[in-house]
Amino acid sequence: SVDESQCMVPVERTINGGPRLWTINCADNAGSILYGSVAMPDAYNGGTVTFELQAENENATPSGNLNFDFSAMCRGDSDVLNSAWGTAIEANLAMDTQYDIEHVTTTAVTPNGTCVAGDTLFWRAVMDATATTTQVANTYILGVKMEYPTNDWSDN
Repeated sequence: SVDESQCMVPVERTINGGPRLWTINCADNAGSILYGSVAMPDAYNGGTVTFELQAENENATPSGNLNFDFSAMCRGDSDVLNSAWGTAIEANLAMDTQYDIEHVTTTAVTPNGTCVAGDTLFWRAVMDATATTTQVANTYILGVKMEYPTNDWSDN
């Protein structure tokens, strides 16, 4: 989900005559925030969590960086939801070719609270307006992937 004032509600768009995708467009503003959550599977072992930001720029000659800082919190049964996020970790995408899909993965993001299997992990990505130097009006966020380790081959 999005903050709805700096990052607009996702809209479906056709990218360069190709795939039709849900995209998010944000203003170049530190108030531009993406949010997500996931119930951690039973096989999650409590280890490192990372996030991969995916975006593309449609400017004729894109340049500069799209920069978001990811942070998270974990909450289990009867834990209080609040605004205590863990330390923010940078994801910086270099934009240099029109319509190229760009991916970048954060280093380990340590959530506020202990994460165990079955907990809910809440995350947010806040734009770093100073480090973001690309043409944001032409930049579309295509998705965020979260990765985590497990103890099993499957989550039965």
